[in-house]
Parts: sequence; C-alpha cells; structure tokens
Amino acid sequence: MTSTVPALGTRTAEGSALQAVLLDMDGTLVDTEGFWWDVEAEVFAGLGHTLDDSWRHVVVGGPMSRSAGFLIEATGADITLAELSVLLNDGFERRIGHDLPLMPGAARLLAELAAHEVPTALVSASHRRIIDRVLTTLGPSTSR
Repeated sequence: MTSTVPALGTRTAEGSALQAVLLDMDGTLVDTEGFWWDVEAEVFAGLGHTLDDSWRHVVVGGPMSRSAGFLIEATGADITLAELSVLLNDGFERRIGHDLPLMPGAARLLAELAAHEVPTALVSASHRRIIDRVLTTLGPSTSR
C-alpha cells in the first residue's frame, strides 16, 4: 500500500491537497480476502461440496450476490442465495472477531491521515454488519 498523504504544509490554492480518503475494506485496508475464501469453503463443506481452488479468482473482490451465486451454480448446492448469504456472513463475522490483520502499510497510512486530520471513510461491497464488525475489531484508534 502506498501512502498518498501530502507532506505537512502541502497546499493548493483551495487549501489542503487531500480533502478526504475513501478506503476499500477487503484486501486494501484489512487482509480478509483469504478469510472469505476459507469461510466459503467451510460453509460449502458443511453442505457436502468441495470448492475448486480455481474458482477463488472468480469470487474474490466482488459483491456477495455474485460470488455466492457463482458458487451455488458451480457446486449445484441446494441452498438459496439468501440462505447462503446468512451462513457466509455468520462465519465471516465469527472469524474476524478474533483476528483481523491490517494490510502492510495500513496502520501507518491511518496514523498519517489522523495526524493530518484528513477525514477517512471505509467503503466495501460487504454487508453493513460485517463493516460494523471490522470497525469494532479495529477499534477507535484506526477507525476514525
């Protein structure tokens, strides 16, 4: 992750060069993409299916509706998208409640943004309850 925080005193005619930063959650701020795959594999194992590792690139980085829909179709699992979404979110929420590694450089970037009083926001295709859990797990020092 490369920091794009301007040096102290960096200004444009309109003021600070950086007015706000939007941080993507999975794979940019927190290292969770592997967690999602692990949870998907566990859930499908519970349904009697084994996920093919070649499908990983299809399901990483997209909205759950697309990822889960693909996995239902690919495995032939007898489950609805709504039911699967609940199982995946439940499993992921349990997983990130224990350990949530930041991506390399993320802690420094957040500290620099806070030091420069640059507003930040977390953006994600994840469900709101997952975003809230990530913010809770990270704590107030990193989720400003």
